[in-house]
Amino acid sequence: MKRALSITAAFLLVALATTSSASARTTITTGCPWNAPLIASGSYGVTDEPVLGTQGNVWATANYTRTIAVYRVSTSSSSYCVAWRDTGSFTTVAGPSPGGSGTVAAGISGTLTRTGVTTNFTATWQPNVPTSGYLGSYPAPVDWTSFYFGNVQGLDLVWWTNSYRTSANGCWANRTGYPSIGDILSSY
Repeated sequence: MKRALSITAAFLLVALATTSSASARTTITTGCPWNAPLIASGSYGVTDEPVLGTQGNVWATANYTRTIAVYRVSTSSSSYCVAWRDTGSFTTVAGPSPGGSGTVAAGISGTLTRTGVTTNFTATWQPNVPTSGYLGSYPAPVDWTSFYFGNVQGLDLVWWTNSYRTSANGCWANRTGYPSIGDILSSY
């Protein structure tokens, strides 16, 4: 059992290293048109965000900094694309584990990294915060679209990837179109 878990953990680390080895700019802009001008780039803190597992259960709460990049795809159609990267920490709550293979105790802490890219969407450009720098800290949930846009239409995700790591209780990751890998358990 420990050998199987060690092999799974090694696979997880290789998969995560592959997805995060590029520079931060390359990582967070994959999917937005390469020639779209960057019109806003900032970061903000998020506190106490519930984190869902494969069974739809809240298995942790997260505190992180989101770095966001807003691209203008077309001025004639008011079209935009947004990419982001989250870095921070999480603390588990007792219940089913994120991967669904067991249980997790309350109070286990670890680090998280998440990235995502939106579809091209239309909106009215109306920034309510500075277009660069640190934008402050907010309790979850945060509607980042309200920072820069009104009348948002056609917004969805093109892709996302999430990675959660602990020092002794395992790793769990999931991404668009693939089953999750690994798990975070009370005893690993």
